Amino acid sequence: MASQTMDKYTLPAGKSKHEFSVPHVKGLRVCVSTKNKTFMQRYTFAGKKHCVVLGRYPDMDLIEAISKVQANDQKIAQGINPNQSKEEGHSQDVLFRHFTQNIYLPAVKPHKKSYSDDESRIRIHLIPVLGKKKLSDITSAELSQLLANKQQE
Repeated sequence: MASQTMDKYTLPAGKSKHEFSVPHVKGLRVCVSTKNKTFMQRYTFAGKKHCVVLGRYPDMDLIEAISKVQANDQKIAQGINPNQSKEEGHSQDVLFRHFTQNIYLPAVKPHKKSYSDDESRIRIHLIPVLGKKKLSDITSAELSQLLANKQQE
């Protein structure tokens, strides 16, 4: 069944490479060249467009590619870039929104009397400005400027 589905992705006449969108699977592409068919995922993370190669057909079938896309979408929802190479030795880039809502606030809730104040300040003032940024991309100069702007309001 999956191989029959893959048969429809053929190289158009006169082209050496062509990229097809897979219907009903956001971001999944089949890149067909004169040599092979490759599954790729295109997505946006932290405001930037990214592409990750999932595997080659027939080593990977369409069902496996869809599963990888779904797993990557879950990582993106958690603020983790699926294209981040673990072999590079970098820590995974976590978005500010994900860190504050899923790591920081749950950790301090049982210990801080001012938890509700912290949560509302983060939600109202910080997440709209910093929410889609990676923690590693936030600079002290940026935080100082944000604080100065808030004090002037």
